[in-house]
Amino acid sequence: LRTPFVSVIWENHAYGSIVWKQEKQFGAHFGTDFQNPDFVKLAEAFGMPAWRCESPEDFPARLEQALAADLPSLIVLPIDYSIDVAISEELGTETVAA
Repeated sequence: LRTPFVSVIWENHAYGSIVWKQEKQFGAHFGTDFQNPDFVKLAEAFGMPAWRCESPEDFPARLEQALAADLPSLIVLPIDYSIDVAISEELGTETVAA
């Protein structure tokens, strides 16, 4: 199957949304942190082109490369869920104040 599609893995080494919910409800989190495999090497082992973004600014160039590959490909995008927590808390404050 040479169907061209791009898979994007948002990598944060944890169950980020569960961390957030546990910390919000209990003040701590448990059983949510883990190590990921090297997804790029894993994809390449199956002959799939793959890239890791080192920063959000890398994503557009990596996406262009992936789309040009004309094969199934993979992009790994490290993310930090803590920004989601800050945004959600701010939105919650704004909603309550409205």
